[in-house]
Amino acid sequence: MKKIANVLKFLNLQFALKTYHKLKLILTNNSIRKEVNQYVSSLNGTIHDRNKIISIHIPDSQNTNTPSVFFLRKFSSDLPVFKQLIIQGEYSKIINILNKSNIEALTIIDAGANIGIATQQFKKAFPNAKVICIEPDDDNVSMIQKTIEGNNFSDVFIEKAGLLDSNTFLKISNNYRDNAKWSLQVDPTDAVSDLYAITIPSIIKKYSLGTIDLLKIDIEGAEAQIFRNTEHIKEFLSYVKVLCLEVHEEYITVSEVHDILRKHNFHCVRNKDLTIGINPALVSEPTIVGEKPL
Repeated sequence: MKKIANVLKFLNLQFALKTYHKLKLILTNNSIRKEVNQYVSSLNGTIHDRNKIISIHIPDSQNTNTPSVFFLRKFSSDLPVFKQLIIQGEYSKIINILNKSNIEALTIIDAGANIGIATQQFKKAFPNAKVICIEPDDDNVSMIQKTIEGNNFSDVFIEKAGLLDSNTFLKISNNYRDNAKWSLQVDPTDAVSDLYAITIPSIIKKYSLGTIDLLKIDIEGAEAQIFRNTEHIKEFLSYVKVLCLEVHEEYITVSEVHDILRKHNFHCVRNKDLTIGINPALVSEPTIVGEKPL
């Protein structure tokens, strides 16, 4: 009976934590919605609120006939993602580095693509790029598809999978951080499932990639398993021109990642929450724009 009581106590705690995170997200979204409205209005854009989906249309600075279209779920982490990536410009620095280094990005891997906002930024900046999105969550994948169709993108491919260092079956866990859609994790499982792991070497082979101009990784801690597998990273780092990684220090430290990249002769810098690595063997004029090397 004591064991049952402990289990019930644990389940009640989990329920309470999830309820707390949901309420916190609702309050956060209400605040962020005001920022989003002001930002979109300042760019002469429009917001359309339909049921559970918000669509945002922002005119392109070069051609107002081809606006950027964003699709966000109201009751999720999509609004915070939009704020982080679009309003705060989390990936604008990496785009700047690619341009300043004279890299015509033709091959991009977006691992941990979430709803496709980073992919959208990369595709707008480099319209000729082939972009491969890796995302394990069904709902997020549906949002990526809406983004592709809403912006008339070509050469954007979706791999419904989790990125790891080996091919295996996976299960999704939503117990990390705030339990929201941007914090989903994948765990290997012995049970047969409809979700599998994919590796960078297998992506290189499947899409016949000679190089990877930009490898963006934001996979909620799974990067630790990839980067600590010495033989595995040897298989793909030599293909990568520029790496952009969000390190989750509950699993691996920033300094450890930098040490690993330096062993493979990458130049490393830190920009806010991102670790950026440039491979001088593939980039003739590597440029670090306004960054402080570590």
